[in-house]
Amino acid sequence: MSTQKGIGFGHIFFGLASVAALCGATGCASSGSFPAAHGATGVPGSDAVQAAGVRAGEAHVVDAHVNPMVPVRLTVEGEELAVRFGHAHTGGAVAHLDRTSLAPVGPESQQPGERPATPRSEAARVVLNDGRFIVCWKSGNFERGYRVMAQAWTGGGAPIGAPVPISPADSDVLGAPEVVSVDGDHAVAMFTTVGDDRSELLAVPLQVL
Repeated sequence: MSTQKGIGFGHIFFGLASVAALCGATGCASSGSFPAAHGATGVPGSDAVQAAGVRAGEAHVVDAHVNPMVPVRLTVEGEELAVRFGHAHTGGAVAHLDRTSLAPVGPESQQPGERPATPRSEAARVVLNDGRFIVCWKSGNFERGYRVMAQAWTGGGAPIGAPVPISPADSDVLGAPEVVSVDGDHAVAMFTTVGDDRSELLAVPLQVL
């Protein structure tokens, strides 16, 4: 995967404060209890590190020629995930993935592409069968690049473990992630990475521990 740090999209930086605000609006714990992005929790200044609350699987490349300025739409259709996105060469495309393995189900098909827009910056939230939910958001800075983070919460709004990065360490993320539940117990996050002469659309399976 070819990536490059420091892509010039610093103006769309999205930090933990915004995620905490979203959680306050949706019944999560208060922002004061929201763990730090690097995963350390407990008394400030201590060496205590809380275990991760989300397990991220291997990142799957959905397409390596994505127009990162066109919104990505992710829906569950039966046993498949339907991914609608902007293609760098054909305008718009739809990819169908097996919702368990994330393997392609047939070739991509073309469709009219959406108009380019400023990449979104808000967090994405998905609720699982037992009321637990996962929040995904973009964190980082212009100099070091951006990554997608994930944090699990109980139905009562208590954090489950520490937030973890789910995007590859050598990738730079543009825009906000999309996330859907695939079976009520597992979820899939999707986001675009940029670098060099290509933009890749990645899908990552998630499980609450």
